[in-house]
Amino acid sequence: VPETLSLYVCKPSGVDSEVAPEGAENLFVLVPIPADPTLGRGGVDRGGDAAIEAPKAHFPYSLPARGCPVGPMIEQQIRPWDVLDQRVLDTLTAVHREDFVPERYRELAFSDLNLPLDHGQVMMPPRLEGRLLQALDVQPSDSVLEVGTGSGYLSACLGRLGGSVLSVDLFEDFKFAAQKKAAAAGIHNVKYRVADAAAGWDPHNRL
Repeated sequence: VPETLSLYVCKPSGVDSEVAPEGAENLFVLVPIPADPTLGRGGVDRGGDAAIEAPKAHFPYSLPARGCPVGPMIEQQIRPWDVLDQRVLDTLTAVHREDFVPERYRELAFSDLNLPLDHGQVMMPPRLEGRLLQALDVQPSDSVLEVGTGSGYLSACLGRLGGSVLSVDLFEDFKFAAQKKAAAAGIHNVKYRVADAAAGWDPHNRL
């Protein structure tokens, strides 16, 4: 392990068999350690909070909600999947994924996992979201139709990239939750509808 990283052996609270790989007892997470001698080798600076002591091997430890920053997600998951479009990378950095993850899985916001949503739906891993956004090549003049609002994270990302977005989902609770989170993120060019997308919609530049 490089000197600037610490290996945490983590067992996030609230994780069930739908999320954790079968038979896995721990999640291993590399967390950057700042070059601050006052913290020592095993501490993490959390912007003024008390330093977190690195746990001993095999000690179950739950990362804080924002304990795994977006930077490592970009460098370790997104770029290795050939997502190199700077507009996409900037969008994935600017739209806070953790704010769109269900509260019970917030600690896993930056993990390379499908995260369960209600109604049997899932939130895709970051690497797939990045590949999808890059493949769509959404431009500021584009209108986008999204079939399936889900967590609302991709809707928000599409809104930041495109001119306008219409997101359609069968489930009303998805609509209202996504609408609220997008507004909190300062994204106001996404419209949400509760409907069956198979009913047909006006043409859009991107689907």
